Amino acid sequence: MNELKQYILEELNPNVKVTVQEVIVSNFVQNAINNLAAYEIINKDYRVIKDYEITHISMLNGLVKIIKDGKLKVGN
Repeated sequence: MNELKQYILEELNPNVKVTVQEVIVSNFVQNAINNLAAYEIINKDYRVIKDYEITHISMLNGLVKIIKDGKLKVGN
């Protein structure tokens, strides 16, 4: 599972090669949290407690990005 998380994180941000433990305190995760908070998906003061939450945050942030880019239509 950690290998999958690492792959997803590297695919979302290929310039950053880090381990799950380093990502918890990284700007990448904080920027994703801020982006999701702007859409009221999570609270701006959200804190990552479990490492699997990084994958959830990354997936949600990726969905928001493809919606914003017009690659995924939602609603009518």
